[in-house]
Amino acid sequence: MISARLTVKKETGGKAEILYIRTVGATIEVMADRRLSVGSKLTLAPKIYLTVVGQKGKYYYLKSSFPLSRLMSVLEQYGQMPLPPYIKHTPLSRSDLKEKYQSVFARKAGSIAAPTASLHFTKRLLKKIEKSGIKVRFITLHVNLGTFAPLTEENVKTGRLHEEYYAINKKTADFLNANIPGIAVPDDMIAELRAAGPTREQEVGIEIAIRTIKAVRPHCDGVHLMALKAIDRLPEILTKAQLG
Repeated sequence: MISARLTVKKETGGKAEILYIRTVGATIEVMADRRLSVGSKLTLAPKIYLTVVGQKGKYYYLKSSFPLSRLMSVLEQYGQMPLPPYIKHTPLSRSDLKEKYQSVFARKAGSIAAPTASLHFTKRLLKKIEKSGIKVRFITLHVNLGTFAPLTEENVKTGRLHEEYYAINKKTADFLNANIPGIAVPDDMIAELRAAGPTREQEVGIEIAIRTIKAVRPHCDGVHLMALKAIDRLPEILTKAQLG
């Protein structure tokens, strides 16, 4: 998790808090706790400032006085851990928060929040879980605005929530394909597969997958495919589902 909340000084002399969301091209996308004027300068430290170059709804787009390659180090030096709204006050210092408000299995910088449930896990507990015979595997999830943002009327109308980045390495993907059959499958789909019989089961399964992807695609920003024992058919699925 990164120190994504910054306190900046406005040209008027007042202060504002901005929350880093992501980089978009050569700009930095943020949210702010107050109105920012396009063209204004936000100062972090001498010779380190951000210029507001655009706005789209509740998001502001900033151009930095430093190379974007330095962004993470700037956040690390000047930022604060962005605690969720339900944590109103904390006795922890800035350095303590960086250590305590962090998942023990965090490895790659990118999240602007720690999943609250993950804070219950300790290295000792994870070892205990593995010793009990439970296999533990990890994925990379960059928790983003969805953790902070309330459900809005726009979300309900469009059927879309804020997107988040995730990545699964090949080792974990192979484990999931070999051991995890997937989520609960509707009864009508199971009946359709049974009716297909052994000879057409895979073909019908692919038809169901394509149909399902087309149905859900307008309501989400991405589709996660686990082609159990049919990885070689993925290009076909992507093409027919109009994803490729």
